[in-house]
Amino acid sequence: MIFRFSQFELDENRRQLRDHGTEIHLEPRVFDLLLYLVRHRDRAVPRDELLNACWAGIVVNDGALSRAVHEARRAVGSDGANPIRTIPRRGYRFIAEVEESRGLEAGAETQLIGRSEVVQRLVHKFEDSVSGQSAVALLEGPPGIGKTACAEFLGKFVRANGGCVLYAGCRHGEGAPVLWPWIQVLRGAIRNTGTATLRNELGPAYELISDLLPGKAEPISPKSLETNPERNQFLLFDAVSQLLSTSSSRSPLLVVLEDIHDADESSLELLEFLARDRTQRRILLVATFRSESVDSSSFLRNTVTQIERQPASVRIRLEGLDHSQLQELVQQSAGFNLPTELLGVFHERTGGNPFFAGALIRLLGPRDELETKSLEELRTGLPDTVKDAIRSRLSQLPGDAQTILEIGSVVGPEFGLDLMQHLCPDLDPLKNAEDAGLVDRSAENPRDYQFSHGLIREVIYDQIPPSRRSGLHEQVGTAIEDAGPSDEDGNTEALAHHFFESVSAGGRAKAFGYAMRAGSIALRHFAPRDATVHYERALRLLESGAASRGDLCAVLVGLGRAERWNGQLQESRQRLLKAIELARSDNQVELFAQAALDLSPSSVEVMRVDEQAIQLLQEAISLCGNTRPALRGALLARLAIATYALNDEEGCCALADHSLESALESGSNEIITHALDAMYQSRLRPSRIHELPDVAQRMFSLASNLGQIGYELTARSCRFVASMSKGDVAGAKDDLRWMTEHEPELQMPLFRWMIFAARGMIALLEARWDDAAENIQACSDLEDPTENYVLQKLYIQYQTQEYSELSSVASETFNRYPDYPLAKLGASVAIVQSGNQDAAHRLYDEYAKDGFVSLIQDRAWDHAMGFATTLAETFDDKAGADALFDLLYPHRNRYALNVALCLGPISTLLARLSVVREQFDEAERYFEHGMSEAARIESPLLVAYGNYFYSGLLLRRKAHGDEGKAINALRETLRLSEPFRLRYLTREVHSRASQHQISL
Repeated sequence: MIFRFSQFELDENRRQLRDHGTEIHLEPRVFDLLLYLVRHRDRAVPRDELLNACWAGIVVNDGALSRAVHEARRAVGSDGANPIRTIPRRGYRFIAEVEESRGLEAGAETQLIGRSEVVQRLVHKFEDSVSGQSAVALLEGPPGIGKTACAEFLGKFVRANGGCVLYAGCRHGEGAPVLWPWIQVLRGAIRNTGTATLRNELGPAYELISDLLPGKAEPISPKSLETNPERNQFLLFDAVSQLLSTSSSRSPLLVVLEDIHDADESSLELLEFLARDRTQRRILLVATFRSESVDSSSFLRNTVTQIERQPASVRIRLEGLDHSQLQELVQQSAGFNLPTELLGVFHERTGGNPFFAGALIRLLGPRDELETKSLEELRTGLPDTVKDAIRSRLSQLPGDAQTILEIGSVVGPEFGLDLMQHLCPDLDPLKNAEDAGLVDRSAENPRDYQFSHGLIREVIYDQIPPSRRSGLHEQVGTAIEDAGPSDEDGNTEALAHHFFESVSAGGRAKAFGYAMRAGSIALRHFAPRDATVHYERALRLLESGAASRGDLCAVLVGLGRAERWNGQLQESRQRLLKAIELARSDNQVELFAQAALDLSPSSVEVMRVDEQAIQLLQEAISLCGNTRPALRGALLARLAIATYALNDEEGCCALADHSLESALESGSNEIITHALDAMYQSRLRPSRIHELPDVAQRMFSLASNLGQIGYELTARSCRFVASMSKGDVAGAKDDLRWMTEHEPELQMPLFRWMIFAARGMIALLEARWDDAAENIQACSDLEDPTENYVLQKLYIQYQTQEYSELSSVASETFNRYPDYPLAKLGASVAIVQSGNQDAAHRLYDEYAKDGFVSLIQDRAWDHAMGFATTLAETFDDKAGADALFDLLYPHRNRYALNVALCLGPISTLLARLSVVREQFDEAERYFEHGMSEAARIESPLLVAYGNYFYSGLLLRRKAHGDEGKAINALRETLRLSEPFRLRYLTREVHSRASQHQISL
């Protein structure tokens, strides 16, 4: 938007103030202030509102605002006649007369017949995005309805207003590389900004993008052995986001993705990633798609649904033209109006589809011929479908032009003259197709042609006989090979596609090699479904001829990995086990290691042990020896994680340490990252938690060297847990504050899971149940329901007494993990609430009988000990309390927690156990410490529980004055319980008062 007043122009899109056309330099905050006052010139704007609007998230004093107002006044006129007026006690107001202009001549949108309203909505959406909040507009409708025309008009508007436009088309399954539309977008952004500038501004993120662009295929290597696709996908997606943000900082940016129904799934995931990104950017993303594709593609449907939920997004469906608009189109295209009767037939036949109507207009012939035909002749002469209309147009071309179009349709929606000259010696007849409106010159490269509409190419391709089509695919593949190396410009996927569609033995042999390379590229770019297609093709090709064991093993490893990333765990496991058999017999160490890594868990699963995966990792490490440090480091890190749930703390931590040694020897930052992650996870134990600060510091150093914000978040999450274990809640909150501030930049589920875990822990500690519940819901949106969130949900339900759901979740957890101690003890506590103490006692006795030493000291041990303490109190089990006290005593100076729950000081657990043991003086000392800690960290939950548990000591000891102290403690518990909805505690207080005949 351009605002004109006096001799000034305030250009919102270009962020310029011009005086008689000459730019006046303004500081960014001064420009923002002036723009805000102009946009809200109908009222006086309060000072606080200006501060919030122009300095959002930044703490400044009134002096900064006063200085900015002074600079704005100096820029737009003298103080004596200045359009910025001070309104006493109300703020500031802009009083000059202002004219607004959108930057294009009035009525220009009428060039798009029947699309004025759609164009206006898109223009307004772009103007909203210019203010700094990126947005997405989804344009849907049947083929030929005008989606592309609307997007192109919007592009003209954006360019006229100083913005930058990047176009991309989608071609899935036809040889286009993974992330093909985004590769086109990135090329355009780099071309506009310059490689050197972007490399300097993006730093390490540029390397991720530059690796994407050439489409290089890599053989299996230590780097490709890493099986954490979510982390690496996030880093790539974040790099793309950074590049677009950098581009939009220079000028507003419009990104148009045509035909996302033909996009690969990684491209759709990146689109959704950007739609969810709340980073302030001046970007409008426009994506077009066919409406019917949403019904046939669940992945597209999910993407559209998720994008539509975003507050800055809009979904627009284009409908057919009405009768008057259709008449206007005929007049504009043919120069005459149709008779009313024929217009009705025309509208009925086309449904108001502009492309179909245009095709029929070409078939009508000149006006004088039209006037000589009867209505019935015209009615019967009109094709019934748009494809019939296209076939009629094609039939009018010379045979050699039709042949060229056939070859072009095999190449794809776009085809270059350089490639076509390898296939057709004479390209002159292509001019006939261009004159007929069937193909156009590419806007980016005049030597390239494109079909003027996707339907034209579909019709031509579908009518080629199958045998001829296969031969053409092989000819095209050979021509691409002759034209240049296959590792440039994404040719590998195209070659895999064309040779797979061929029928000759030589073509099949080439197809296998290219399919394997294409599968590797798809995995490297985090597109498991595309990788699955390529590897399945390779497998079918092997089955149709003689297959070596090595080739078959490599296919099974790639396919198993792709299926695992795609969530097909059972299918993946069977493929990988078969690959392991083949690799073992042929001594294929790298392939064996790859399969073993893909079979094993990449993050700690405290409730499950995969013995087979552990054995295979150990075998792979033995095969590697010491000659492959990167591979050995990856295997050791994964083995440390896989063995975490075993009762071998020393062995697990040693594996993580050895992993880091091998990783450092290899020099691979990727392997070092995974080794440090294994060290972090292996130290999530009661006796090792004090080692976390050192691990965190190593992670900080790596994050600093690599410039990766994700690694710093992992380090802060590690340090957060360490701080909470020491009761340093203030320090933990400092790290949580940083994590929260950077959450918009960290949309990968793993990273957001860390933030939600920390946020939920603090919310529960402060008895903010609604905030904790929202946090759990946000986690469920990530589709990552870990055991930690089950614990958080149980904790809320337990405190707020939502019995029905509590029992349901407890039973579900117990049924899912029937042999895990935490699940059993948690189920016991829930069963006690339902009144079935006998059943609860049986579960409790399984661990009490051996003094609880069978409780594995993992990250859930503290919580399991908390459950056991509650049960020891319930059953008044002195022997069990003695055993629990002895186990907890070495940890008396820290807090009880896992990565999602903090139960408070362990001294409080010791105090409760001392009461059961009737060691009352000892219990009082521990209660004093625990309640002092609860007050220090300002946790109303822990203060309330501390008073309640302390009342139990007093009423059981029955010393002089204890009853009066107990009454005061119970009253204090009630005082805190009611406002914080501690319904369980409220009930227990009244039950205890009734039992001891105490009046509260």
